[in-house]
Amino acid sequence: MATLLLKDASWIVTMDEKRRILRNYSVLIEKGMIKKIAKKITESADVTLDCKDKVIMPGFINCHCHASYGHALRGLLPEGISREDYLRRLFGIQQNMDEEEEEIVSLFAMGDLLKSGYTSLLEPGTAKHTRSLVTAALKTGIRLVCGRQVLDKENPLGVTFSTTTDARKEAEYSVRRILSLENKRIRPCLATFSPTYCSKDLLQSLKAISASYKAILTMHVAEDQRSVKTFTNAIGKRPIHYLSEIGVLGPQTLLAHALFVSDEEIDNLISSNSKVAFCPSSSVRGSGAGANSRLPDLVQRGIDVGLGTDSASSSYYQDPFRVMYLCSVMFQDGRHDRSIMPPETVLEMATIRAARAVGLEAEAGSIEVGKRADLIVIRASGAEWTPNLYPPYHMVYAADKSCIETVIVDGNIVVRDGNLLSFDAEDVEVQVKRISSDLAKRSGHKFEFKWKIA
Repeated sequence: MATLLLKDASWIVTMDEKRRILRNYSVLIEKGMIKKIAKKITESADVTLDCKDKVIMPGFINCHCHASYGHALRGLLPEGISREDYLRRLFGIQQNMDEEEEEIVSLFAMGDLLKSGYTSLLEPGTAKHTRSLVTAALKTGIRLVCGRQVLDKENPLGVTFSTTTDARKEAEYSVRRILSLENKRIRPCLATFSPTYCSKDLLQSLKAISASYKAILTMHVAEDQRSVKTFTNAIGKRPIHYLSEIGVLGPQTLLAHALFVSDEEIDNLISSNSKVAFCPSSSVRGSGAGANSRLPDLVQRGIDVGLGTDSASSSYYQDPFRVMYLCSVMFQDGRHDRSIMPPETVLEMATIRAARAVGLEAEAGSIEVGKRADLIVIRASGAEWTPNLYPPYHMVYAADKSCIETVIVDGNIVVRDGNLLSFDAEDVEVQVKRISSDLAKRSGHKFEFKWKIA
């Protein structure tokens, strides 16, 4: 593995415990690890990158991203339909994907994420073939947490389910298969779609497997007020309070969304040290989250909330800068309070808090000696970076993914001068377009656009 020197960076946003921002420092990377951070580094390196007029910061961590299908299904469904109808139709098309198609779409998605500045992602188990995700991650060099989603209740969304015993076996088998790779960049997780479609026995079994293998357990919870009401009417308890009562919350439990929660549920999350993945670009579409969600309260109370992008079919974009901007302003506007979700907090949610949320805090999320070298180099010039008196303001409010110049994962350069080094992105893009068209035909999908295409 090559030794790498990032030389004379104009800014290093470390995200370390003191949240230091360093001026005119260099970073030495050796054997995939950050070896030295100093004003002057005299050691020679195999590769040296001039980082003048650049910002170095930890790579972004995507805490919730459906990478296996989103980029192929983006734009297939009409706007304005209900969430339930959208998901039912989406999953109906997804079920027609084969393993090769999932691998190609995953490869394209991970390339998009890397070029956008993400160095890690958690895929919440929705790939039909987990192997397709792993193969794509090995090719691209991204850091991946993934698993196999299991359910044991029939559901109106058409999501595949099985018996409790088979679901338990399948979940543990997936974890063991991923661990057998002995690749530290690829980690397993446990996943179920929602506690609504999962029995108490299966939820508790997944929690036990999670504890046994020290793996994240993730699921969708409280994404809108209607789902909370439906669950409460059926079970007699609010969803997060129910998960607390049956012992499923904990330090390795990651709840996706968790927008509409009670004071008691916030206390449940805090006492259990549970984590939350928040996806602004999908949550903002009709949920009323900006004005009514308790998400800012979770963050203020110290819960580790990390940012995610959901799927490209629901969020449309995967740009971490746009996600951070939206995370900040949607709550400032909704609560009529510009002090809520300041840029510094949002940057934490994209890096160090995200790392804690997905169990990667020992190696990623901040720039510190001894951590793995998951870093991004940002071009800090041009209109959006002028005058750049304080980088966090520009990163959250002005920049976009086009400023990403270099991406490093585990000490390896995977994006340079904005270009992927692992595969031909244009060729794979052509394949994804073909897959999208083929899936629509095989599914009998009829497009419903408002404007006529001549």
